[in-house]
Amino acid sequence: MKRESTELQKSLKRATWISAGAACFWLLIWSGSCWWVRGALPPDNVFARILAILAVLGLLAIIPVIVNLRARLKEIDGGEYDAASQY
Repeated sequence: MKRESTELQKSLKRATWISAGAACFWLLIWSGSCWWVRGALPPDNVFARILAILAVLGLLAIIPVIVNLRARLKEIDGGEYDAASQY
């Protein structure tokens, strides 16, 4: 049987989604910027390769954001926040 979601849980979920969405948005902007600047450099340039690596790393950084989002939503659904606030 699933517990009913309280107003606090709803607001925490909303804030969690906004935070994760903003983090993913900025990672995409950063990766796209690196890739765009890389395009202005000659392909055999060392800096072009570094920027390509940074762009890929920025995209890969989205994976931990999504994993942490899922974990945080499970914490909120499980009531760990409510239990911790009693101490």
